[in-house]
Amino acid sequence: MEKNNIGELIMDHYEKYLGEFEDCLIFKGDENSSSIQLLQYDNVFKDCKTYATIGLSKYADIIKDVYEVVMVVDDAMEECATILANALFYIINNNVKLNRGTYIEGIKNINEEFGIKHNKTAVYFTETYAFPDEFSTINEEVKMCLAFFISEEECDYIRKFGCDKFEDYLEDNNVDIMNINRQ
Repeated sequence: MEKNNIGELIMDHYEKYLGEFEDCLIFKGDENSSSIQLLQYDNVFKDCKTYATIGLSKYADIIKDVYEVVMVVDDAMEECATILANALFYIINNNVKLNRGTYIEGIKNINEEFGIKHNKTAVYFTETYAFPDEFSTINEEVKMCLAFFISEEECDYIRKFGCDKFEDYLEDNNVDIMNINRQ
């Protein structure tokens, strides 16, 4: 894939599966990092906002693969976008390998009120199982990753049993990961 066409391919992919974006949010990092861009989509899922990165794939050497990230939330939309961007900056600035089962703690350091109100402490990354199978890759080169918020108890569960058992638990119990107020 030619580097100058990757953005166009990503945008075409998003348009096909998410529709037209409503807004583009740009988050600036420190002087050592670039920016994180999140495209905002309304009602891809009923009463939710969907945020999708554009340009994260340019950090493939840092995150050890070519990824873009999508997050779907049903509440506190602006705060969610900011927290997601901060988690991605953390991944980039600390050379964290992004893959299924990666989670970034510290939500209360970014937005303490959000962390307390919604009982969430981390952003968790996994496969895009909430979307059609074809959404998971772009041109077989760029992988899509789903991000959602998890609680301290869920972090403990992952540490103790691993991401496979955690995701099996979510599926077996029909947990709505888009609901940020879930128990």
